[in-house]
Amino acid sequence: MLFERLPVARAPEKPDFVESALTELRGIPYSVWLGVVGSVFTKRETGPDGKPYELAVSANWVFAGARDIRVTITLQRPWRMQRVSETFVVTSTNTVLTSG
Repeated sequence: MLFERLPVARAPEKPDFVESALTELRGIPYSVWLGVVGSVFTKRETGPDGKPYELAVSANWVFAGARDIRVTITLQRPWRMQRVSETFVVTSTNTVLTSG
């Protein structure tokens, strides 16, 4: 069949340090996120493959006028045009909401 011969795109894999960063970020209280809404922070990491990765963390309102904050962590591999993103929401009651 035609579909059996088509290449299948694999979902990009997340290195372990992304999960570690997510765990750390989810532990940050709402009051701290409140002070950095609208900001983006970046950090370079060396992956287990010895190659450089860039982690970017952004905090934004879920929507205009909302009290909840959407936090997004994005992993960019500079040598490839490939990104992996994870998002969670921190509510004003310090509850972390994830999509998975």
